[in-house]
Amino acid sequence: MFATKRENLAFLRQTGIYVPKTQGEFQIYKKPGVTLGELGVTPDDLPEQLYIMPGDRLLAVREIQSSLNQRMMQKFKEDDTDAVREYLREVLDVSFSEVTPESLEGLNNTVSMLAEHFDKKGPAMRNLALLSNSDYNTALHSVNVMALTMSYAIYHKLTRQQCHDLGMAALLHDVGKVSISEDILQAPRKLTDQEFDEIRKHPLYGYRILQKCAFRSRVISLAALQHHEKLDGTGYPFGVSDISFAGRLIAIIDCYEAVTSQDRPYRQAAKPFDALTMIRDEICSNKFDRRIFEKFLDTLT
Repeated sequence: MFATKRENLAFLRQTGIYVPKTQGEFQIYKKPGVTLGELGVTPDDLPEQLYIMPGDRLLAVREIQSSLNQRMMQKFKEDDTDAVREYLREVLDVSFSEVTPESLEGLNNTVSMLAEHFDKKGPAMRNLALLSNSDYNTALHSVNVMALTMSYAIYHKLTRQQCHDLGMAALLHDVGKVSISEDILQAPRKLTDQEFDEIRKHPLYGYRILQKCAFRSRVISLAALQHHEKLDGTGYPFGVSDISFAGRLIAIIDCYEAVTSQDRPYRQAAKPFDALTMIRDEICSNKFDRRIFEKFLDTLT
């Protein structure tokens, strides 16, 4: 047995919910086939500890993904970008809490819904990445990178399938960080050489995770593997210069979003102009793709 977020329990219909009875034993609190709301249970009525069976975890993730997607799309239609981003971050957090091929494949529906409506709401989606938020984490970074990537794809009239694949690639480009210790990811200081060496492995970790998923496009796993590679061969994890389009695009957007994000204890967030100037200088050193960078600038104007 394990605990789950209390605020997500209202979404569970087919997943049973349990309460602890005695040491190591549990009894049913909500049977499958009904929601807590249908039982008349309010959040204030809930016991302090509620659990779901380990074997039901994927079912719970899928139910929560579906409910969050529905709420997100309603807010999307209302142009409520703050709420859309929060729902996106929550669905990604839930998916990352159970990193299996099935849970990550469930994000296909999330990105497909966004791609379907993106044409009409492009400016609203781009604004997702321009909003400030004090609780900056990997999920929020991934949502921001996805918003900017899909904005690029639509602005430059890529196909809906390309938009979907690039959106998925952007959303999951840092999934390998689930294999990195939270102590390293959240360290309020500069990392040691040993810690940074571990961080540099996250593209390979992510590639291995995504290779197990039944995604139709190889773009998604390649972007995870290559988004820290450089055209001059000085990147990581392998120091290659033959980089896919998705890897080149997300490398630029990942860098831009990371350096313009919230202040960290060891550095201040850069202004957009300063971040773009930094990337341009890296292009002069043959780190990033010049043509993609120039097209990315078009989507920011």
